Amino acid sequence: MKRIFTFGLLVAAAFALTNCAQKESYAPVQEEVAETVTLEIVAKLPAETKTYNEGMSTKWSADDQIRCVFTNQNGETDETDNPFNHEGNGKFVGKLEREFISGFLSSFTGGTIKAVYPYESDGTVPASTVQEGYDSMAHLAGANCPLEGTITLSWNQNWLELLFSQKYNLPELMLEHTTSVIEVAVKNSTAAAINVNEVDFLVGGEVKATTVVEKAGALAAGETALVYVVVEPGTYSDLSFTVNDKFVKDINAAEATFTAGKIKKVNFEVK
Repeated sequence: MKRIFTFGLLVAAAFALTNCAQKESYAPVQEEVAETVTLEIVAKLPAETKTYNEGMSTKWSADDQIRCVFTNQNGETDETDNPFNHEGNGKFVGKLEREFISGFLSSFTGGTIKAVYPYESDGTVPASTVQEGYDSMAHLAGANCPLEGTITLSWNQNWLELLFSQKYNLPELMLEHTTSVIEVAVKNSTAAAINVNEVDFLVGGEVKATTVVEKAGALAAGETALVYVVVEPGTYSDLSFTVNDKFVKDINAAEATFTAGKIKKVNFEVK
């Protein structure tokens, strides 16, 4: 009887050991999880820059958003899906989502951040814009005249500490205009009223920028209308303008420079 009891204890012990081994063998593997870092950026505007309009100079609007593109030291670009929202005093807050395990460390050791305003803009100069009414500057805001800025960053803290503390030096960027503007003063020197429907800016006979004028009505004889054309900054030669693809004005200067964020004035007389 004693031998049977002892054998039973050995079997029970063996079963217990086997059961423990099975539990250790099939321990669940922790899955990778996506973590989010909340990123705060201070975006500054020079004195002659604006976001909502009465020309090309003023301040941030309450509902402004910017888009941020982060490029790490290896040249890998990570564009956030979430807009960065203005919270006052030029501070924009958004989220940069990275995989917790793969790629997180390399992405936060340093790199550059490029900010573009407005959020839906890609920072490029439009080939054509629409101006509603004579003398209106409303189309010189938003995606037609985007702002952008770039800053180089270097985070020396441990990536895990960054993730959990969400603390780092607040990046500051100066956003600048990517476009220049030409104010074309179109004077009607004919005896009858005309409609100014379109103003083109040409370089070497090739159209570089166009402003289509809508909802303006007739321009009476002797009156002058202001039309604003958005152009890519640069120094150009062999310049001309056309109104309604009919009236032509050549610029006699050997070359002319158009500066980002500035308005250059041109007089155009229709005879």
